[in-house]
Amino acid sequence: MVVIPTGSFKMGDNLFVNASFVHQVDITTFAIGKYEVTFDEYDEFAEATGSGKPDDKGWGNEISENRD
Repeated sequence: MVVIPTGSFKMGDNLFVNASFVHQVDITTFAIGKYEVTFDEYDEFAEATGSGKPDDKGWGNEISENRD
């Protein structure tokens, strides 16, 4: 895990119609995994803990869904 400290940053774009205007985003400290988790790794975790697998909502886990 990597700790992201409290801080703020500017997000958005004032040039494009479909973009949010530039605005300040404030975050509180949080931790995030240093490496990505693959669908296979998450599936293994879900099966080991009995937590179930969420709908991937089109993110590309179709292969994993077909193996069960």
